[in-house]
Amino acid sequence: MESTEATSTSTTTKTCTGCQRVLSTALFTRKKGNRDGLEARCIECRAHARRLSEYDLTPQEYLRMGYAQNWECAICRTPMSELDHGLVVDHDHRTGRVRMLLCREDNLVIGIAREEPWRLRRCAEYTELWKDEHAQTRIRQR
Repeated sequence: MESTEATSTSTTTKTCTGCQRVLSTALFTRKKGNRDGLEARCIECRAHARRLSEYDLTPQEYLRMGYAQNWECAICRTPMSELDHGLVVDHDHRTGRVRMLLCREDNLVIGIAREEPWRLRRCAEYTELWKDEHAQTRIRQR
């Protein structure tokens, strides 16, 4: 059930039907047809649903993926609770096939590397080389 409640600070809040959080009405877009003039779901929930539809994923499939990964990024294993942007759906840009859920940063790294495994391996090697405190010495010896 939708509810719009006024608080003592005269800030208006509403319960999102998607995430069930009580949020400021500023986090809802307008919808004339609704009694309170606002969408039932918050902006974040609507955006999440839109992203899922891009990959033909149902919310249940997304939940299944999350549970299968213990709600962690498939690469760095950071729990979703520690991520600012939650877990995003990773997919192959050529085929459109959904792979797994990743943190935003790891998903961006894969995209920036143009999904080329050789590029990612060389980036890792390069990073390891410069992480070593003796990297400068090894380069001069080559």
